[in-house]
Amino acid sequence: MINRLQIADKKRVFSIATLTLLLVGTLVLGLSLRPVKAARVGGAYGLTINAYCVTEGAVVNVAIIMDGLPTGYSTPHTFVILGTHNFTMPGTDALGHPFKQWNTGETSTTIVVTVPATYTAYYGAEGAQAFPDSLTPQYPVGGTIVSSNSWELLAPRLLLAALATLAIAATIAVLCIKLRRAHKAG
Repeated sequence: MINRLQIADKKRVFSIATLTLLLVGTLVLGLSLRPVKAARVGGAYGLTINAYCVTEGAVVNVAIIMDGLPTGYSTPHTFVILGTHNFTMPGTDALGHPFKQWNTGETSTTIVVTVPATYTAYYGAEGAQAFPDSLTPQYPVGGTIVSSNSWELLAPRLLLAALATLAIAATIAVLCIKLRRAHKAG
């Protein structure tokens, strides 16, 4: 027969295992909710979008649209992205000057981006010529992370959660085996 002391030992082991599981689970969840650093994401690349008005000879701030949706950012801005994306600029700048072209020579307001680079959208009055890219002013920009594939960002966290779960299961198994051996010996 099992005496009260042995039952109390089993409850203590179960309580310790439960607390350990909750503690590690909280830690893993806390780590998984932290922002991902771009340097840790495989395949991500940096992309800067600028806008310049040839007529005014100045940098202009215009809204940036990515894949048909507003990003909430204005030029100049740097994105860290994965995959191929379409970036679209408004047809006119804040002063009403029409879009002329991108520094790549593309004359559509939408440009397809597949590689890390700096892209400048030129605006200007009718008849104004766009500057070559070498004359585009250099200035600091901000940054954000935009992922086209959430699984690429989530996979390392799922692996961490799986490893933590295995470690907890192994710890509980060892404790249960030790308790059974102590019960048989006693």
